[in-house]
Amino acid sequence: QCSPYHLNSPLHPFIQHLEITAGFARDDTPQARLAKLDAALGDEVAGEEHARALFASLLSLPTDRFAPVPYSPRKLKEKTLEALSRRITALSSRLPVLMVVEDAHWIDEASAELLTVIAARSTTRPWVVCLSRRPGPSPFTDLDPPAPLVQLGPLDASAASELVRLAGAGDEVI
Repeated sequence: QCSPYHLNSPLHPFIQHLEITAGFARDDTPQARLAKLDAALGDEVAGEEHARALFASLLSLPTDRFAPVPYSPRKLKEKTLEALSRRITALSSRLPVLMVVEDAHWIDEASAELLTVIAARSTTRPWVVCLSRRPGPSPFTDLDPPAPLVQLGPLDASAASELVRLAGAGDEVI
């Protein structure tokens, strides 16, 4: 979920997803969060030098238990994007991945860069990236391969009512 409040928060949608995946609770200590992050990452980042430190740093967790990350700021960003991309690749080796990014018209620059890398690899991996955004300029116009664009109009009253009804139906709707 992108937000106008996080336009200047690099990788906010991915950070939010990692926090949810790890099951962070509001009152967790940093050590508890690190343990949950380790459990959530599992073997997905095994063998990647500094990957756990990069994820901990991304989530503003203490990194003192890891070897120092010897990168310049530019290289740090590159390695972080690479680690996130590899995580998605690892996930897709087990199951197909559907990545839905809502309100992409409010995406931060780093997240857009990561999604561009992910979209470029989508022809060779079992994943689909679906972006919803308002009409207008987009950082995703030069994707290679080009992404199909499906323009949707607003829902009429009956379709909106049906959507609300289905959303309230619980587990009955897939």
